[in-house]
Amino acid sequence: MLSALLILFVTSLIVLDVLGRGLFNKPLTGTVEIVSNIIVVIAFLQISYSIQTNGMFHTDMFVNLLPEGLKKFVRLLGELAGAALLGMMIYASWEPMLHSWSIGEYFGGGQFRFPVYPVRTVVVFCCCLAFLNYLLRAFDAVTGSNSSVSQEEL
Repeated sequence: MLSALLILFVTSLIVLDVLGRGLFNKPLTGTVEIVSNIIVVIAFLQISYSIQTNGMFHTDMFVNLLPEGLKKFVRLLGELAGAALLGMMIYASWEPMLHSWSIGEYFGGGQFRFPVYPVRTVVVFCCCLAFLNYLLRAFDAVTGSNSSVSQEEL
């Protein structure tokens, strides 16, 4: 929901910037800074949802050829690999996020500067949620249950 509102906001901002440039030769100040940071937020807000609804890209062409027990093992490995990747992203982003807050990091210069520390915080928070989702899916792979929600159920 929040990402949809942000997409609407970014779209409106771009339209206003284009109209301002074209009609009045006055671009909207800060459009580049805002849009480039909000796109990152939109992408990371979608990650956990995509994992939970099986929306992440995966190929099971070869997995379907495996025996059932091996399928579960491969699924477990995939979920643990996703959790490991997100864990590394959290580890790599944690210090930069804290540093960003401590110095009050901003992007851009001149007339408009966009605060980066909330964006870094959203990235770390969303990576934590995605990490937990992968751990839950790994637990499901071990137990044989399925706590994923399909998009039709939402």
